[in-house]
Amino acid sequence: MLKTPRGIHLGYRRRRGIELANQVDIKGLSIDIRTDGGLEMLPESVTETGRYEWLGEGLKRKEELPVARIGWTRERSRRRAQQIVRSLSTETAIEGDRQFLIRRARGYLVTIEGAGSGQRGHDRTFRVACVLVQKFGLSFEEAWPLFFEWNQTCEPPWSERELAHKLSDALKTRS
Repeated sequence: MLKTPRGIHLGYRRRRGIELANQVDIKGLSIDIRTDGGLEMLPESVTETGRYEWLGEGLKRKEELPVARIGWTRERSRRRAQQIVRSLSTETAIEGDRQFLIRRARGYLVTIEGAGSGQRGHDRTFRVACVLVQKFGLSFEEAWPLFFEWNQTCEPPWSERELAHKLSDALKTRS
């Protein structure tokens, strides 16, 4: 954390495999994100508007920084996906509809940040499994490759055994 002449800057690291561009005024809020190619002033820098100072320990190694949760920066449209899924009957869906559901499920997973074992990660990961099998009506065989791929964004990733257990439990709760 550092104090600037106009506010506070917080340092985070990006999750593995996530692309993020420099952004300004996110969702109408006066927030800037600086990443690859972005420029940041560091303490003891002084400009015509004031001084930059550390708040706390000072500069940390990248590995010591907390992982940024950036899902809130993206615009989401859930209503349309829910309407489409509700209108398709799992039992009568033809193969084209199954592929459509799988594509929609993959699109859903892109909007969900990976959840490792800390910070209620088990609950969040189980919820993702439930959405795949309950909302999208996917079988274990259809959901597994998507769930496994999404797991690669988790810090740290879940083991295959843990993932399979969560997906199996989600299938048991399907009504």
